Amino acid sequence: MGVAYERVVGHVDDLADFRALLASESAPGAFAGLVRAHGLAGVSFDMEPPGMTEDDAARYGAFLAR
Repeated sequence: MGVAYERVVGHVDDLADFRALLASESAPGAFAGLVRAHGLAGVSFDMEPPGMTEDDAARYGAFLAR
């Protein structure tokens, strides 16, 4: 059936924590390592903390691209 598992990262309600994650140089590699270590299909991010700006959205897109 092609069913695969993903880890969901979400419910980040603190804008400062969200921005710290986006600024992290090591986070993308850590998530990739999690995927490889557990044979996952990927990571699903569901994060929209209150107060996000257009700049935050652009940084979020850049983070996901890494």
